Amino acid sequence: MKKKVKSPRPQHHLSGRGSSRVSEANYECGRGNKKVAFTLAEVLITLAIVGVVAAMTIPTLIAKINDKVKEHKTSVVISKFTKGTKLLSIENGIGPYYNSTESFLNALSHHLKINKICTLDKIRECFPYNNIKTNYDEPVSLSLLTNGNSLHIPYSKIGKYDDTAGLILGDGTLMFLSYNQDCATSDPDDVNENTTSCVAGIIDLNGSRGPNKFGSDIIGFNGGNLGCAAKIGNTCLSSYVSPTYLTQSECEKNKDKLGLPKCLNVEKDYYAGALAACGGMENFITKEDLVNLYKNYFSNYDSDGQYSELGGLRFNKDSIEYKNYGILPSIWMVSENYILSHYNVRAISYISPHSGAYMSSWRNAEVTKAVGAICKWSD
Repeated sequence: MKKKVKSPRPQHHLSGRGSSRVSEANYECGRGNKKVAFTLAEVLITLAIVGVVAAMTIPTLIAKINDKVKEHKTSVVISKFTKGTKLLSIENGIGPYYNSTESFLNALSHHLKINKICTLDKIRECFPYNNIKTNYDEPVSLSLLTNGNSLHIPYSKIGKYDDTAGLILGDGTLMFLSYNQDCATSDPDDVNENTTSCVAGIIDLNGSRGPNKFGSDIIGFNGGNLGCAAKIGNTCLSSYVSPTYLTQSECEKNKDKLGLPKCLNVEKDYYAGALAACGGMENFITKEDLVNLYKNYFSNYDSDGQYSELGGLRFNKDSIEYKNYGILPSIWMVSENYILSHYNVRAISYISPHSGAYMSSWRNAEVTKAVGAICKWSD
């Protein structure tokens, strides 16, 4: 007799606690296979954050790279030019042997690769533009840069920077220079001799690519300057000038050029030296200039902040600073009593940001070379 085998109970009818555990297991398994992704809002927020960070950091990075490139180009150009003038000095001397900037450059071309030399009347054959922009974005015509004084070369009034010329170096760099016909170098065998000191001007590091702006792709060479540390109306103020002195004989020789009524009977006249550095009495700062400086700049002083910066000047609570120069020491300036029996000159210590008054003291012209000047010129 056969045994009757019982059929297994169908599992799909299970219910109760066992079925609950199976369902949970199946749910967990299903969730493990589910794909996870960012929402559109999360993606947009992330992209926005990345964009903000990039906008903050990339311009700074590019600016640092450009500064390094500019620094490298400048050092290369000056190094090549210095080597050329050194060779010229050994062979024939730097000066005073040439009666024009063009003749000096022609002699230099035997020791430095120069593709082209252009006198001022043919300057467009070297420069692919008519105007240079100042650091205040104001155009200056190359045709008006006729001598060293127009390039604001220090001591150009007591030198003989009578003309200008342009040139294209072998690597394409543009230079606009003025040669001092009264310049004389000393010992050509002296390794420390500055053989470039007889010439000054400006250098364009990248030619026509722009922005053709002083302080950007155009820089000063040996004091050539088309920039302003600060500007009041049409008056441009220079950086702080710490001048060398003029001897008594140098002062007597140049006093008419400098607008100086008489010279002091001393061997080291720093006041005359400051006048020479600025290019004469007309380029010397006055009390009125200082008052205008206060009116134009201290009105922007932020009383809640530590200082205010404008046009190359930094104003602290109790002093004026030129950026990179620190607090200004006493400054030579023009005064109605600038020539006294002992040749004393009024100097200012600082302008009070609270009252606009200037603090002054009397300084002898031979006191120290630490007393300097702020030069000015008009557009």
